[in-house]
Amino acid sequence: RRDTDRTHHHPRNHEPLLNMRYHVDPNHTPASFEPIPAGTYEVVVVSSDWKAAKSGGRYVNVRLDVTEGKYAKRCIFWRCNLESTSEKAREIANDQMHAFCLSAGIKGWEHPADLVGLTAHAVVRIGKAQEGYDPQNEISTFKWDPAGAPPAAPRNAAAPAAPVTPAPRKAGWA
Repeated sequence: RRDTDRTHHHPRNHEPLLNMRYHVDPNHTPASFEPIPAGTYEVVVVSSDWKAAKSGGRYVNVRLDVTEGKYAKRCIFWRCNLESTSEKAREIANDQMHAFCLSAGIKGWEHPADLVGLTAHAVVRIGKAQEGYDPQNEISTFKWDPAGAPPAAPRNAAAPAAPVTPAPRKAGWA
């Protein structure tokens, strides 16, 4: 039975979806979720924030989007375990973050959100399938100009980046 007068609710926010319909576009090709080939890609940080790790500690979860070429707009997730419970994981994460900062032309950051909008050159590999998941792209490192010059200003900024001072927290906010 079809009841087109019924108001449906979106499961997340309970806003009514009145008479919502979806029609398949025969000319649309769905996006691929296959890993992109191993190589070096220019990427931009789309989002970046702390996440709790299952094993304790936390990591910086970064979404990078490829900006150029055949794989433009494809995303790669980078988990940078800066506060891992494993010393080896922290060491790898520190090396990766150092390489990212050099590639992006910054000297550091105070909050992962400071990375959003920065571009860098990511060296991407295809990781092994594990825990029931298909192989996925992984970041092995980032490339930068090894000439020894101090990091340049970020390419997307008009002036050198100044340290970010966190906004004061409002009363009652955690």
